[in-house]
Amino acid sequence: IDAAPPLPGSRAYWTGGEPALSRGRGGAARIAWIHRGAAESLEAPPESAARLHAALAELAARPEGLPGGAWTAGLGAEAAPFLAKLRGAGLLFA
Repeated sequence: IDAAPPLPGSRAYWTGGEPALSRGRGGAARIAWIHRGAAESLEAPPESAARLHAALAELAARPEGLPGGAWTAGLGAEAAPFLAKLRGAGLLFA
C-alpha cells in the first residue's frame, strides 16, 4: 500500500491532523500536526515549509486523496528530504 516512490496511478492521502505552520528555531519554519495521538513536526527553510504546508493542508482537506505523482512533483525538489518523515507520520500513498 505504501511504496517509495509513489507507484504510477497511486493516490496521496493525509491521515494526520490539520498541519499548522509557525516559526521554528534559527530562522526555520515549523510544521506541526497530530498523527495517531502523537505530536509530530518538522522544520524547514521558510519558503520550503510554506509550500509543503500548503500542499499538506490541501491534501488534508481532500479525504478522497490526490494523484500521488502529481502531488509529489508539485512539492519541488527541496521537499524530497521531508517525504520519509511525512510517510511515517500521516502521508500515505495507495
